[in-house]
Amino acid sequence: MDSVTRRQSGFSMIELFMVLAIAAILLGLGLPSLRGMLAGSGVTAATNELVFSLQHARSEAVKRAGFVRFCPSANALAETPACSDGGDYADGWIVFADAAGNGSFDSGADTLLRQQGDLGGAITMTADAVFSNGVLFTGTGTSTNGAGVPLAGGVEVDYASGEQKRKVKIAANGRIDSEEVP
Repeated sequence: MDSVTRRQSGFSMIELFMVLAIAAILLGLGLPSLRGMLAGSGVTAATNELVFSLQHARSEAVKRAGFVRFCPSANALAETPACSDGGDYADGWIVFADAAGNGSFDSGADTLLRQQGDLGGAITMTADAVFSNGVLFTGTGTSTNGAGVPLAGGVEVDYASGEQKRKVKIAANGRIDSEEVP
């Protein structure tokens, strides 16, 4: 009788466990850098939105030769949004042409130029005290308070874990810049 021997093929349990162990080690090494990359991406995106809105507010003030206000708003996407005193910019913001120059949005007289809703829970934005209630740009592009006194300050954009930070700076002449915070 001829017996036919079959050769077994496949992977042994030891080989499978070795592959799983190597995969787990590689995943463990890669996750922290992935988390840092995601944090950096979120902070960069939020910073870019903030800078764009500030630049838009300043250019509209110059174009209109009048006051344009940029302020935090907890209800930025509402039909008639309002500025939030001492609000968190991560909750949202609005940009509007302030016809009366009083710093508050009046849907009958003011023109809403831009709205930004909540940025999500992982991003926080902390404004310097001078800009905690917003920024008022004049027809010359300078950033001032309601009395016309030029103001300089900034807003710090931070990821919840504190891994990534950027600061958006607004000079008294209205120039807007951002930099990484160590």
